[in-house]
Amino acid sequence: MRAELELKIAKQFRRRARAARRRPAWMPALLAALCIGVGAHSVRAAGASKEYAVKAAFLVKFAHYVHWPAASFPAADTPISIGVLGEDPFGDLLDQLVQGDAVGTDKRKIMVKRSKKLDDLKSCQVLFIGKTEAAQIAQVLAGLGQAGILTVGETEGFAHRGGIINFYLAGENGDKVRFEINNDAAESRGLKIDPGLLRLATVVHK
Repeated sequence: MRAELELKIAKQFRRRARAARRRPAWMPALLAALCIGVGAHSVRAAGASKEYAVKAAFLVKFAHYVHWPAASFPAADTPISIGVLGEDPFGDLLDQLVQGDAVGTDKRKIMVKRSKKLDDLKSCQVLFIGKTEAAQIAQVLAGLGQAGILTVGETEGFAHRGGIINFYLAGENGDKVRFEINNDAAESRGLKIDPGLLRLATVVHK
């Protein structure tokens, strides 16, 4: 009996070790930032709820783990733009999070754009489509065509309808932010998502 118990414990440790190796290096740091750097005071000051503080942090980190086609950047110093379509639930927090951040060996800066008009945001590399735009998701996705834009939503069925990343709430109290990824939709737009990010997501198909 003791030998069986020791074998079971050893297997559990091996599984945890493998999971730790698969976990992207930024996850512990991101979780720490969400608990410490994006504290309640900072969230209130920036005008965002805790839910949207987490979503904002993920939006910025997504930019580090997605590879866009060269045509997405007109010049070597073109920044990565995160567009927010419709009502902005992040307040100033998203702007605070991108300050001083840079992506890849090219050290591309990250900037934030906001508009209620899709045409104003078609040059963005990341596009957040919030709940206020739920009624027109089909039109928005159709309006983007096959442009190399990482579309991120937060409404049920978004990823199944052709969006790339969709936030949803999980946990007993519905207070944990999780996300699902439609990698087929990403590839159809010429985007390559890092395998480490895919392992953190629920992968869905159109």
